Amino acid sequence: MQLDPLARVSQLNLGESYAGSGDNRKALDIWLECARTNPDWSDAPDYISRHLVGLGRIDEALAWATKTTSLSPDRVQAGFDSGLRFPG
Repeated sequence: MQLDPLARVSQLNLGESYAGSGDNRKALDIWLECARTNPDWSDAPDYISRHLVGLGRIDEALAWATKTTSLSPDRVQAGFDSGLRFPG
């Protein structure tokens, strides 16, 4: 399957499908490509960070979370406001 690189929401959803089926490498590859083709959008780094936490790859997750925060400083606060809890 090939997606339009500018169809960023579709890329996130496709990555979610692969992650849900256990293909973590494919999910990360899709999200990394989405982050590369949409460098000013915070959603792809956020997906990458959260998935890496779930895989126990904390150092990498922290780097991507930092990227997310640099692109959208209010995103972390919104997560806390909605009851989202970060590991740690």
